[in-house]
Amino acid sequence: MIFFPKSKNKKDISLYKKEYKNYNYFIKHLFNIIKRIYLMSPQEREKKLKFFLKRLEILSEIIDGKVISEFKEICPKEFIQEVISEIKNFEDLTHIDLEILVEEDFKFVSSPSILKFILIEILKNSIWACKNQGKISISFKEDNYNVYIEIKDNGIGIPKEIKDDIFLPLTQFHERFYKGFGLGLSMVKELSRFMACNVEFESYFPEGAIFRLIIPKNIKIKGK
Repeated sequence: MIFFPKSKNKKDISLYKKEYKNYNYFIKHLFNIIKRIYLMSPQEREKKLKFFLKRLEILSEIIDGKVISEFKEICPKEFIQEVISEIKNFEDLTHIDLEILVEEDFKFVSSPSILKFILIEILKNSIWACKNQGKISISFKEDNYNVYIEIKDNGIGIPKEIKDDIFLPLTQFHERFYKGFGLGLSMVKELSRFMACNVEFESYFPEGAIFRLIIPKNIKIKGK
């Protein structure tokens, strides 16, 4: 049984319940992740735990604002090939039908290192959602004001009941994502603000999802 403090203000009680819900959410998901690590072999357990702690450290630094944003001109065609080459180092794309669509030969200004990290994290989730069997489409488009990068997959999508939690740390709703720790998308959301980028998503559970990055075109390179 849960007892809430007496208060004449219903708003205070509502906020208390919300805070408890968030606290309980993290405890539950953290317990599940630690339990999975504990059940691994000793060698795998040590490796996985070190990686988990390192990811938590990185997320903590991102939230504290310890990120350097270096803006440069980016060519989509060349840039996405670099991203795909890096992903192939740790993910099997053999059974993925990968489609890359660039509207035209244009360039835009952003932070290459942050954008690469964001795209890799979103693409990893798409690969896991497809379970190495599916189609992933990456497109670059532009208008007078923004550059739009869309990552679309035909994986399992995102259930309606967790759509508000998808960018919270430790969010995992299916065993396909147990290869990670549910930290990638929270990093994506936090990092996006360092490059003035909006992150949106659409889900067609259980048949796919679309993540969309919206990058303003009014960003200038220092000195130009």
